[in-house]
Amino acid sequence: MQNINIIPLGPGTYDDAYVYWVDKPIIAEKTKLVFYGGYGTGLGYNIAVATIPVTSPFFAMDAEAKDVSTHQSSPRNQLVKQGSVIPHGGGGTIDSNMAGYPAAVYDFKRKRYLVYYLGLNGGGVYAICLAYGTRYNDLTKYNVGGTTTEIITPGGAYDVSAIAPEAEYDKEENLFKLWYTLQTKVGGYTSRWLATSVDGIVF
Repeated sequence: MQNINIIPLGPGTYDDAYVYWVDKPIIAEKTKLVFYGGYGTGLGYNIAVATIPVTSPFFAMDAEAKDVSTHQSSPRNQLVKQGSVIPHGGGGTIDSNMAGYPAAVYDFKRKRYLVYYLGLNGGGVYAICLAYGTRYNDLTKYNVGGTTTEIITPGGAYDVSAIAPEAEYDKEENLFKLWYTLQTKVGGYTSRWLATSVDGIVF
C-alpha cells in the first residue's frame, strides 16, 4: 500500500516548518474538511484547515494508480489547503504561545463549526479553548470581556493544565462531549475527564 503525503509543508507562513497534528475529518455544508496544527516561521503555532470533495473517501486509494505521484494528484486523495484559521493570541492571552491540536465538531442544529483546541500561555499553562463560526474559515475565539478565554478551567487558579482535547456530538444524548486530560504542575500526574454541553460552548 502506498504512503501519501496528504498535507505537505508550505509554501506560506502558517505551515512551512511542520505539520504536527491532523484532526479526524468532518463533513458539513457539502464539504469534507480537516483542521490541523501547523507551525510557520512567520506565524508560530496555529491551526489551519484543508478540504476535500465530499464525495471522496478520506485516504482513499485509486485502484488504477501505479505510483505515489498518481495517488497524490488524484482528486480523491488530495486535500486542498484553505489557510490558517486560528492563529495564536497576543501577549497575555491564554493562547499567546500556541493554538494547536484541534478537535472539531459541526453543530447541525445551529449550523456552525466548533473547534476546540489547546492554548498555551506565556506562563507555561495549557488550557482548552474554543473558536467557532458559521464558516470554517471565519472563526471567532470564545472570549469574555473581549479577552480570549478558556472553556475548561479545572483546578481553580491553574493548579493543573488541561490538554489533549477530543470532541464529538452525541446524537442519542443530544450533547456535545469533550474529553481532556488534566496534568498537575507539580509531579505531572494525569487523568482523563469528560465534560458535556448542550450548546457546545458552556461545559
